[in-house]
Amino acid sequence: MKVKKTAGQIAFNTVSYFFTGIVSLMCLLPFLLVISASLTSESAIYAKGYALIPPEFSTQAYRFLFEYPQEILNAYAVTVFITAVGSAAGLFLTAMAGYVLQRPDFKYRNVFSFYIYFTMLFNGGLVPTYMWYTKLGLKNTYWVLILPLLMSAYNVILMKNFMRSVPHEVTEAAKIDGANEWIIFWRIVMPQVKPAWLTVTIFAVQALWN
Repeated sequence: MKVKKTAGQIAFNTVSYFFTGIVSLMCLLPFLLVISASLTSESAIYAKGYALIPPEFSTQAYRFLFEYPQEILNAYAVTVFITAVGSAAGLFLTAMAGYVLQRPDFKYRNVFSFYIYFTMLFNGGLVPTYMWYTKLGLKNTYWVLILPLLMSAYNVILMKNFMRSVPHEVTEAAKIDGANEWIIFWRIVMPQVKPAWLTVTIFAVQALWN
Protein backbone atom coordinates (compact mmCIF):
# COMPACT_ATOMS: atom_id res chain seq x y z
CA MET A 1 0.00 0.00 0.00
CA LYS A 2 1.46 3.31 -1.07
CA VAL A 3 1.49 5.94 1.68
CA LYS A 4 0.41 9.35 0.51
CA LYS A 5 2.83 12.11 1.51
CA THR A 6 1.57 15.20 3.21
CA ALA A 7 2.21 18.70 1.90
CA GLY A 8 4.80 19.25 4.64
CA GLN A 9 6.71 16.10 3.69
CA ILE A 10 6.69 17.07 0.01
CA ALA A 11 7.96 20.55 0.84
CA PHE A 12 10.69 19.16 3.11
CA ASN A 13 11.84 16.67 0.45
CA THR A 14 11.86 19.38 -2.21
CA VAL A 15 13.99 21.72 -0.10
CA SER A 16 16.31 18.84 0.90
CA TYR A 17 16.83 17.75 -2.71
CA PHE A 18 17.46 21.35 -3.74
CA PHE A 19 20.16 22.00 -1.15
CA THR A 20 21.70 18.56 -1.71
CA GLY A 21 21.93 19.33 -5.42
CA ILE A 22 23.55 22.71 -4.70
CA VAL A 23 26.14 21.10 -2.41
CA SER A 24 26.84 18.40 -5.01
CA LEU A 25 27.46 21.04 -7.67
CA MET A 26 29.78 22.90 -5.32
CA CYS A 27 31.78 19.70 -4.82
CA LEU A 28 32.17 19.42 -8.61
CA LEU A 29 33.52 22.96 -8.97
CA PRO A 30 37.15 22.14 -8.03
CA PHE A 31 37.24 19.35 -10.63
CA LEU A 32 35.76 21.65 -13.28
CA LEU A 33 38.33 24.29 -12.35
CA VAL A 34 41.16 21.81 -12.84
CA ILE A 35 39.83 20.83 -16.28
CA SER A 36 39.42 24.48 -17.22
CA ALA A 37 42.95 25.32 -16.08
CA SER A 38 44.37 22.46 -18.14
CA LEU A 39 42.74 23.99 -21.23
CA THR A 40 43.91 27.54 -20.50
CA SER A 41 47.18 29.04 -21.69
CA GLU A 42 49.85 29.70 -19.10
CA SER A 43 49.98 33.41 -19.93
CA ALA A 44 46.22 33.77 -19.40
CA ILE A 45 46.46 32.11 -15.99
CA TYR A 46 49.25 34.49 -14.97
CA ALA A 47 47.32 37.52 -16.22
CA LYS A 48 43.73 36.70 -15.23
CA GLY A 49 43.94 33.81 -12.78
CA TYR A 50 41.79 30.69 -12.83
CA ALA A 51 38.28 30.65 -14.28
CA LEU A 52 35.60 28.06 -14.94
CA ILE A 53 35.53 29.08 -18.61
CA PRO A 54 39.00 29.29 -20.21
CA PRO A 55 39.64 32.93 -21.20
CA GLU A 56 42.26 31.76 -23.71
CA PHE A 57 41.90 28.18 -24.96
CA SER A 58 45.12 26.18 -25.24
CA THR A 59 46.12 22.52 -25.38
CA GLN A 60 49.72 23.29 -24.41
CA ALA A 61 49.50 21.26 -21.18
CA TYR A 62 48.32 18.13 -23.03
CA ARG A 63 50.93 18.57 -25.74
CA PHE A 64 53.62 18.73 -23.07
CA LEU A 65 52.15 15.62 -21.44
CA PHE A 66 52.41 13.57 -24.63
CA GLU A 67 55.75 15.03 -25.75
CA TYR A 68 57.52 14.41 -22.43
CA PRO A 69 55.71 11.50 -20.74
CA GLN A 70 58.88 10.41 -18.93
CA GLU A 71 58.85 13.52 -16.74
CA ILE A 72 55.30 12.83 -15.60
CA LEU A 73 56.11 9.16 -14.96
CA ASN A 74 59.23 10.10 -12.98
CA ALA A 75 57.21 12.53 -10.87
CA TYR A 76 54.64 9.86 -10.05
CA ALA A 77 57.39 7.35 -9.32
CA VAL A 78 58.87 9.73 -6.75
CA THR A 79 55.43 10.28 -5.23
CA VAL A 80 54.71 6.55 -5.00
CA PHE A 81 58.16 5.85 -3.50
CA ILE A 82 57.79 8.57 -0.85
CA THR A 83 54.25 7.46 0.01
CA ALA A 84 55.10 3.76 0.23
CA VAL A 85 58.32 4.11 2.23
CA GLY A 86 57.00 6.87 4.47
CA SER A 87 53.70 5.18 5.30
CA ALA A 88 55.31 1.79 6.01
CA ALA A 89 58.06 3.22 8.20
CA GLY A 90 55.63 5.62 9.87
CA LEU A 91 53.20 2.83 10.71
CA PHE A 92 55.99 0.72 12.21
CA LEU A 93 57.38 3.55 14.37
CA THR A 94 53.92 4.75 15.40
CA ALA A 95 52.95 1.23 16.47
CA MET A 96 56.12 0.84 18.54
CA ALA A 97 55.56 4.21 20.22
CA GLY A 98 51.93 3.38 20.96
CA TYR A 99 52.94 -0.01 22.37
CA VAL A 100 55.44 1.52 24.78
CA LEU A 101 53.15 4.33 25.92
CA GLN A 102 50.25 2.01 26.75
CA ARG A 103 52.33 -0.34 28.87
CA PRO A 104 51.37 0.16 32.56
CA ASP A 105 54.81 -1.02 33.65
CA PHE A 106 56.56 1.79 31.73
CA LYS A 107 57.39 4.30 34.47
CA TYR A 108 57.58 7.46 32.34
CA ARG A 109 54.66 6.78 29.99
CA ASN A 110 52.65 9.79 31.25
CA VAL A 111 55.61 12.15 30.86
CA PHE A 112 56.27 11.08 27.27
CA SER A 113 52.54 11.14 26.48
CA PHE A 114 52.39 14.74 27.69
CA TYR A 115 55.35 15.78 25.52
CA ILE A 116 53.74 14.16 22.48
CA TYR A 117 50.36 15.74 23.19
CA PHE A 118 52.03 19.15 23.77
CA THR A 119 53.24 19.23 20.16
CA MET A 120 49.61 19.12 19.01
CA LEU A 121 48.93 22.42 20.80
CA PHE A 122 52.01 24.42 19.83
CA ASN A 123 54.08 24.45 16.64
CA GLY A 124 57.63 25.72 16.30
CA GLY A 125 56.80 27.64 13.14
CA LEU A 126 58.28 27.88 9.67
CA VAL A 127 61.72 29.32 10.50
CA PRO A 128 62.73 26.74 13.16
CA THR A 129 61.42 23.98 10.91
CA TYR A 130 63.56 25.21 8.01
CA MET A 131 66.62 25.49 10.27
CA TRP A 132 66.03 21.94 11.47
CA TYR A 133 65.83 20.64 7.90
CA THR A 134 69.04 22.38 6.84
CA LYS A 135 71.03 21.32 9.91
CA LEU A 136 70.07 17.71 9.27
CA GLY A 137 71.23 18.02 5.67
CA LEU A 138 67.83 17.20 4.19
CA LYS A 139 67.83 19.82 1.44
CA ASN A 140 67.49 18.42 -2.10
CA THR A 141 66.83 14.90 -0.85
CA TYR A 142 63.80 12.64 -0.74
CA TRP A 143 64.12 12.43 3.03
CA VAL A 144 62.91 15.98 3.45
CA LEU A 145 59.53 14.76 2.20
CA ILE A 146 59.54 11.61 4.36
CA LEU A 147 61.08 12.32 7.77
CA PRO A 148 58.92 15.34 8.79
CA LEU A 149 55.75 13.31 8.17
CA LEU A 150 57.08 10.02 9.44
CA MET A 151 55.21 10.22 12.75
CA SER A 152 52.20 12.20 13.90
CA ALA A 153 51.33 12.93 17.52
CA TYR A 154 47.67 12.26 16.75
CA ASN A 155 48.49 8.88 15.19
CA VAL A 156 50.64 7.89 18.17
CA ILE A 157 47.84 8.72 20.62
CA LEU A 158 45.35 6.91 18.40
CA MET A 159 47.52 3.79 18.26
CA LYS A 160 48.12 3.91 22.02
CA ASN A 161 44.39 4.01 22.72
CA PHE A 162 43.78 1.11 20.34
CA MET A 163 46.45 -0.98 22.03
CA ARG A 164 44.89 -0.38 25.42
CA SER A 165 42.13 -2.75 24.33
CA VAL A 166 44.62 -5.65 24.54
CA PRO A 167 44.40 -7.02 28.13
CA HIS A 168 47.59 -6.57 30.11
CA GLU A 169 47.13 -10.09 31.47
CA VAL A 170 47.72 -11.46 27.95
CA THR A 171 51.13 -9.80 27.66
CA GLU A 172 52.02 -10.86 31.20
CA ALA A 173 51.13 -14.47 30.39
CA ALA A 174 53.32 -14.29 27.29
CA LYS A 175 56.20 -12.99 29.41
CA ILE A 176 55.81 -15.89 31.83
CA ASP A 177 55.93 -18.27 28.86
CA GLY A 178 59.28 -16.78 27.84
CA ALA A 179 58.25 -14.33 25.12
CA ASN A 180 60.40 -11.20 24.80
CA GLU A 181 59.11 -7.70 24.09
CA TRP A 182 59.50 -8.06 20.32
CA ILE A 183 57.43 -11.26 20.19
CA ILE A 184 54.75 -9.73 22.41
CA PHE A 185 54.59 -6.63 20.23
CA TRP A 186 54.69 -8.34 16.84
CA ARG A 187 52.82 -11.61 17.42
CA ILE A 188 50.34 -10.76 20.18
CA VAL A 189 49.54 -7.05 20.21
CA MET A 190 49.78 -6.11 16.55
CA PRO A 191 47.39 -8.80 15.20
CA GLN A 192 44.72 -7.59 17.63
CA VAL A 193 44.81 -3.94 16.52
CA LYS A 194 44.41 -4.34 12.76
CA PRO A 195 41.79 -1.55 12.55
CA ALA A 196 44.45 0.79 13.94
CA TRP A 197 46.81 -0.29 11.16
CA LEU A 198 44.33 0.75 8.51
CA THR A 199 43.43 4.02 10.21
CA VAL A 200 47.02 5.14 10.72
CA THR A 201 48.02 3.98 7.23
CA ILE A 202 45.20 5.98 5.62
CA PHE A 203 46.22 9.12 7.50
CA ALA A 204 49.90 8.62 6.64
CA VAL A 205 49.25 7.93 2.96
CA GLN A 206 47.04 11.00 2.70
CA ALA A 207 49.65 13.26 4.31
CA LEU A 208 52.58 11.89 2.29
CA TRP A 209 50.75 11.84 -1.03
CA ASN A 210 49.62 15.44 -0.58
